[in-house]
Amino acid sequence: MLGRREASWMAVGATVAAIFSLLTVQPGEAQTIDCVESLSGGIYQIYLDELDYTKEGLQKDPQLQNLMQRLYFKLRTNAKGLTLSSTPVPLALAFCKGRKPKGEASFNKRMVESLDDRDVILELWGLLDGKQLDDQVSNRNASICFVLVPVLLDEYQNPFQPGLQFVTYPKAPDVASGELINLLEQSLELETFAAIGIGVNLLKNRKYDEAMKYVCKARILLQPMVASGENESRKALMDYVEETARQIIVKARGDANYAGALIELVDPGNPCP
Repeated sequence: MLGRREASWMAVGATVAAIFSLLTVQPGEAQTIDCVESLSGGIYQIYLDELDYTKEGLQKDPQLQNLMQRLYFKLRTNAKGLTLSSTPVPLALAFCKGRKPKGEASFNKRMVESLDDRDVILELWGLLDGKQLDDQVSNRNASICFVLVPVLLDEYQNPFQPGLQFVTYPKAPDVASGELINLLEQSLELETFAAIGIGVNLLKNRKYDEAMKYVCKARILLQPMVASGENESRKALMDYVEETARQIIVKARGDANYAGALIELVDPGNPCP
């Protein structure tokens, strides 16, 4: 199932559908630029790309500009708090100024392999949108794509895995855009998707016990998203997480150098009770 080392989403209204129609690469468009802040040296990374606007006129909207800055700050703060294990892995968030992927096609196999080589576990990109009438803007929202790099890398062997997860903030169309940051603060997507990326990479490095902690934590965090029926891609991601947990047991027991607690796990079919 898994490769070497270290998308569907449900529409939530006409606005989101319109945004998604923009997230496609057209022939002749410029290649996505590299991330200048990218780090090296055994540090897991989250790339936060520069958000773009669906319409040129929205760039002049001060509330959307303020929203973008607050969104960056909140994501940075949330990333620093991703401690999911008693022995947390080194994790850093890199702000990739000027990096604006144009759609799913931007993440071809070559791009994903390059990200994986740099230990990028997650990349966030997206668009800011709003209903514009003359100089007035309302219904402001941010459509964010979470690119789960290790999962997407596996898709080239298992092409139906959910490596791209889309989230629109605010999630309810009747919520005022001023509450977007509060909704993001309560959101578990960043923590969940980062845990999956770290867990998969730890498995590739044969760190089975730590991999299991992160994968099982992700499973717990995914449960309310799946139960709500919010998005079919979340259910597909849960299937991927549960299969990864089973693979951790299989690979640990097949590793002659491993002598940890997973050898004695009673039920390998239910590794995250």
